Amino acid sequence: MDNRTVLLVDDHATTRKLVRLALERANFTVYEARDGETAVALMRQHLPAIVIQDLVLPDVDGFALA
Repeated sequence: MDNRTVLLVDDHATTRKLVRLALERANFTVYEARDGETAVALMRQHLPAIVIQDLVLPDVDGFALA
């Protein structure tokens, strides 16, 4: 696991882009998911150090995903 990896989960593209740009400027590697299904797949594949997520997603409750 790389300590500079972040999984960003949000169904709003603009929000994801703004947060991703800020994190990348701080030298984080950012993986993006727009729904819970994609988030779970990316978590398994990349084992991010931290997850930043929206609590209201189109396919799953954010609390359940956490």
